[in-house]
Amino acid sequence: MFFSNEERHSYRKNDSSFPLGAIQAGLRHTALDAGDLDAVVYYEDPLLKMDRIGAMASRFHPDPDAYLRGLLPKNWDRLEKVDPLRMIRETLGVPAARVHHVTHHVSHAALSYYLSPFNRAVIITLDGVGEHETLGVYLGDGLKIEKKAAMRMPDSLGLLYSFFTGFCGFEINEGEYKLMGLAAFGTPELEDHMARWVDLDLAGPRCSTGEIQWSVPAGKAYSDAIVEHFGEPFDRRRDKHTDARFANIAASVQAVLEKQLLHLVRTARTQFSCDAICLGGGVALNCNANGRIRREITPNLFVPPAPGDAGSALGAALAYWFERSGGAALPRKPNIPFSPYLGSDLDEERFVSDLPLYAPLISVEQFPGGAIVEKTADCLANGEVIGWMNGRGEMGPRALGNRSILADPRSQAMKDKVNEKIKKREPFRPFAPSVLEGHEHRYFDFPDQDQLKDRRPEDFMLATHKVRPEMRDVTRAVSHVDESSRVHVVRRDKNPVFHDLIGAFQERTGVPILLNTSLNIAGKPLAGDCMAGMHAFLYSEMDRIVIGDKLISKKR
Repeated sequence: MFFSNEERHSYRKNDSSFPLGAIQAGLRHTALDAGDLDAVVYYEDPLLKMDRIGAMASRFHPDPDAYLRGLLPKNWDRLEKVDPLRMIRETLGVPAARVHHVTHHVSHAALSYYLSPFNRAVIITLDGVGEHETLGVYLGDGLKIEKKAAMRMPDSLGLLYSFFTGFCGFEINEGEYKLMGLAAFGTPELEDHMARWVDLDLAGPRCSTGEIQWSVPAGKAYSDAIVEHFGEPFDRRRDKHTDARFANIAASVQAVLEKQLLHLVRTARTQFSCDAICLGGGVALNCNANGRIRREITPNLFVPPAPGDAGSALGAALAYWFERSGGAALPRKPNIPFSPYLGSDLDEERFVSDLPLYAPLISVEQFPGGAIVEKTADCLANGEVIGWMNGRGEMGPRALGNRSILADPRSQAMKDKVNEKIKKREPFRPFAPSVLEGHEHRYFDFPDQDQLKDRRPEDFMLATHKVRPEMRDVTRAVSHVDESSRVHVVRRDKNPVFHDLIGAFQERTGVPILLNTSLNIAGKPLAGDCMAGMHAFLYSEMDRIVIGDKLISKKR
């Protein structure tokens, strides 16, 4: 299996262009040509998506014709937007009979259910919007997925969260995780006002308000009532993200999201008599909500490492295979062997050939075998911040130990250093702890036993839990202001080299944890290849970077 996003190849964050670089990388990895493909599956229905845009314009915009005409030169004149199936056929040279599509929320549901260890599960998908739907509730039973409930535009909990992401000064469809981090600094004093807009009831879920227009905004997307209740939106010339007003807004919308999602999970779990839950869609990246589901409702929660649109290509392929291809003939749902390390391998041969380009700037030492682990552990124990590239790239937005920046987790000063001098980002944002499997319950308020085996949300850094009080002095760099951490559990069978590195750090310090954050700098995506890793290293104050068995330092 191969999985990658275009941004890892173009080095443009959230690159939404036709993913030719990712396709070519996948074909190289599998030693296939496009003509060898039995099917190419797209993750939504293009005609239904256009229908929704037209319907929303007719319903909500004062001049729908002008609005639709205005879209064309901005975005929709690109062939991959208007007719992506044709773009696939023409670019890859694949006949029309091999190019298919599934609907948007089906792709989310299939990714979450078919990769899960469950043979029966409630599946909940939540995002901004697919074609028309913004929420789906399904029951997965054996090979089949059956829709049980849905919510459609203009009702959308995902868009409500995104609206306040923008209102608080972060980029919509990118900064939602920043809003989640900011929420810990505030109090949910505005929750009651927001809660009037949302009721995720299975019989008729709703999430809309006349105070916000997110479908096809004409002018500003909010009414005067929003300013009356919440004040003016963030202005970087005047405001700070950590101002109490914005922190309270973040805390309030986060509280509404958690309360409504947990209510929906409880209701569906009871109605369908099913303790196993699968989450999909961009809202499933909300680690705080995921952690609460695991602790308060059921530990049997599966969230794939890329639950949002970035993972939908794999979900579409799984949906097609199980519904219309070879999977449909299976006697039972298989347990698909799965690892989050599905991206491109390090091309160390090419990197070695490129090293002379960097000769004036760097020095290189080679440590074969396990020696690179021991040397890197020495550097980390001595307080250095290390870039770390090894093996295949990760699926999803989280660095899981193959494209990471690593540091000692014990001091607040280290957290400040990595935020300010290396990541160059907002100082309030937290870092994750990567902890050796078997030690998670000792350091964190972890949920009880589950049926997930190697597919817990924490295996993919997708749930937050409180640090135990007696362990807070040795986790200052990886705990948030509310003493929570976005925990990443490292299993030897999934990532033996990273597991060995944390073990070597533990031998030196007594702490089986490393601070782990994505190998990138502000405005850039997670590094996919060696060149991108070197760019992040040279344009930040990282002390060194490890690429394979090579330890690279800057010349002073």
